[in-house]
Amino acid sequence: MLAALAIGVLLAQLAAFSLGFFWHLTHDGTVRFLEWRFRVPAGFCAVPRHDHPEMIRFKPIVPFWPYRSPIAGSFAKQSTINIFGNLDIRKSNAEPNYVELEATVVKDAISEGLTQQFKKRFDTAAGPAICLQFGAPSMTSIRCYFQRNTALVVLYDGEPQFSDDVYSLVREIAPVR
Repeated sequence: MLAALAIGVLLAQLAAFSLGFFWHLTHDGTVRFLEWRFRVPAGFCAVPRHDHPEMIRFKPIVPFWPYRSPIAGSFAKQSTINIFGNLDIRKSNAEPNYVELEATVVKDAISEGLTQQFKKRFDTAAGPAICLQFGAPSMTSIRCYFQRNTALVVLYDGEPQFSDDVYSLVREIAPVR
């Protein structure tokens, strides 16, 4: 009985690793959205949604283990990266108020019980990116927007150790050729 449980746990861990690994082998490791290409971080797999790409990192769960994440079959979503595009903003010629946009992002995060940790700025092919990082116990939330391409928004919710993967994804955005 214990041996069967141990084998089951081992298989679940192997399957969780394989989801991301095999996705990267069968795709070119990137997703395309609007006119941009994003590199999918190692260990994540991309899931097409009807209006945006989502990148998910799964981890296996052990039956009867005290686990806090929502359960989906034998796996729990560990971390997710979502890329959204707002075509209405993109078609508008009006320059957005970035101070107001940032204040709204901070207000929304605080209303969700998060505390602001820091702000980072990156130069990217899509223009300057502003990323705001928020935290809660054992969770990180990163919200990035692009100043010259306000149609793009990158959102991350997950474990803190994958924050650098999100910043790499933002820095390495490239136009689709």
